[in-house]
Amino acid sequence: MSAFHSQVSIARIENNGKTLNQITDFNKTTQIKGTWYGLKLHETPSGAFDKFTISTSTDNKTTWSTPTVVLSNEDLTNKGEDQHEDYTRSKLAAVKWLMCPATGNLSIWAKRHGIDSNNKIIPRKELLRAAVVGSGKTPADRYTDSIIIDLPYGNVSGDLGEIVEDGKLYLASADTQQGVVHILELNDECSDIKPNGPLLSLQWFNDDNSIDHREAPAIFRENGYLFMMTSGKTGWRPNQHKYTYAPSVKGPWTDHLIPISDSTAYHSQVFGVKRIRSSNGSGHSSLLFSGTRNAATWNGKDNRNIWMPLYFNTDTNLATNYYDRITLDEEKGTVTGYQLDHGTQLSIKNTVLQGFQDDVTALTDNDLSTFWYNNNHSDKKTLTFDLGEAQRIKAIKLKQFDQYNNKVDVSLRTPRLKVEVGNGQTFTPVFEDIVGSINWLQTINLPEAHGQYLRLSLIENHKGNSSGTTNDFGFYEVEIWGNKYSPSPQLHAGFDTPETGTLPQGWEVIRSSGTSASVIKADIGGALQLQDNNNNGRVVASHTLTPQKGARVEATLRFKYNTSGSGDYIRLMSGKKMLINIVNSVKHRKLAITDNRFNETAIASINNDTWYKLRLVMNTDANTYDIFLNDRLIWGGAHFAEAASFIDNIRIGTATKESGSVAVYDDIMIHGPIQ
Repeated sequence: MSAFHSQVSIARIENNGKTLNQITDFNKTTQIKGTWYGLKLHETPSGAFDKFTISTSTDNKTTWSTPTVVLSNEDLTNKGEDQHEDYTRSKLAAVKWLMCPATGNLSIWAKRHGIDSNNKIIPRKELLRAAVVGSGKTPADRYTDSIIIDLPYGNVSGDLGEIVEDGKLYLASADTQQGVVHILELNDECSDIKPNGPLLSLQWFNDDNSIDHREAPAIFRENGYLFMMTSGKTGWRPNQHKYTYAPSVKGPWTDHLIPISDSTAYHSQVFGVKRIRSSNGSGHSSLLFSGTRNAATWNGKDNRNIWMPLYFNTDTNLATNYYDRITLDEEKGTVTGYQLDHGTQLSIKNTVLQGFQDDVTALTDNDLSTFWYNNNHSDKKTLTFDLGEAQRIKAIKLKQFDQYNNKVDVSLRTPRLKVEVGNGQTFTPVFEDIVGSINWLQTINLPEAHGQYLRLSLIENHKGNSSGTTNDFGFYEVEIWGNKYSPSPQLHAGFDTPETGTLPQGWEVIRSSGTSASVIKADIGGALQLQDNNNNGRVVASHTLTPQKGARVEATLRFKYNTSGSGDYIRLMSGKKMLINIVNSVKHRKLAITDNRFNETAIASINNDTWYKLRLVMNTDANTYDIFLNDRLIWGGAHFAEAASFIDNIRIGTATKESGSVAVYDDIMIHGPIQ
């Protein structure tokens, strides 16, 4: 059963999309014997549970039947253990629609809160189960068999995840009071949880030995392991997602949690992990991560979602990366991320704060450590940027201010921003929306507009968890992008002219005795060869280029090494900072990447004297990159070894303490938007 299916075979989804329902119009969908069923939760205007409805489709989700009510709030009368509780007054969340492996019956499980006479939520988290049972019943019949388990085993029932293992159904229930994730085993009929307590109670700790409270468990199986991805307990505020894994539901689960994505999960909380299976019979499938940008952090309505491919770089190394849009191809079972064409960075000639004389130069000084902030001033809410002449504008990039009450936290505010483009006298609105704060330079894609001036205004700023609005308005950096992006490379070294001899203009060589760097004849034309016969020396060839930056900067080259594990390396630099270091690892005898302390992670096996094509797709805004070998993704969502906003040098070299190395390179290309 899958909780996500697009309406068409190929879906293109833009991140910060308004709701999951824009894509499916259902909370959950499933297919049984050729018929699709869509389950939808309906609430009253006050947010209380009203009913569940189910629609059906027999033409592959092209058209849907009129919704049928399968469970209403009246059906919950006297379904709980407290005789004084009015169970028709309920708030439901974390809805799961599950099929019992033993019986094939469907049941709805959810986290339940009571609602008092003043429409306030009673902070008591219970477990609701409603099932459709009986011979001949279909998923669209009434779910009349319902119970409410007030506190399973005396523990609160929080966000739910589901696990099917060995013909049994389990629930993972996040007890946020105790900071524990309980694994609950259901009976064979899946009508109730088994007695005698949870199967397991999992708890993790931070470095300071405090409890790491986790919620929203999303569980899936891959590579022989169960993975559980969770969000931190921060109300609705974004936080660092982490995961654990185990060979089976009974464990052992890792005793530490492993971070994934950036520190705010791209301004979201985990919503789920879905498998996109191919429909063409190939058996291929991909994993799709979904995060919720919950409206509780701004106006209580209009949830947003982000969607990312999940990468398994090893059997247990899980990663993701941020993209403007993703493409779901249900026929092929693929999830592909890509960035939009933002053009190139436009030069900002002048910036003014409307009505005031504040120094706002920090906004455009190419320094992400400096900032301008209005100190919550109610009138300092409009900035105007002058491009000097009319330009074609495609995007604006921002790193939002994140220091409030002497605390750095990007998730404390969620502003609604307005962008206008004009000639200085008249302006045309091109964007007005909530902008979730990410802790790096993020892109707001704009409908293409022409103008000399761009005006950026704050409409309102929401504190985290619906605690009111503020006038906070500030940024570390603002960039404007547009015009035409030219994909012509800033560096293209084919080494075919001259065929042999010294390196072409622009290349610099540092070498020890017993080493050499030269252009040679190769089986694919001219190529650059680095040879090192000195076990205490090295040879390095480097090329400086115009700084490249943006959401998509690419570097490609071809290489072959005479010996796997001889220590040769390929580095991309920003000044003296090492951003990417790919090594022919002596330790692993494989291709590896390193951090800034040269700790290695093996990424691929390579053969001696074999040509390979390496392609790096980099996002200098997010400081991440994806690695392709022979046009196949081998490592996704890698992080720069050191933080930087541009790339301006490539270095290829040999190891100092190794000898006998012969490394050959060709077709070195680097291209991206110019700084």
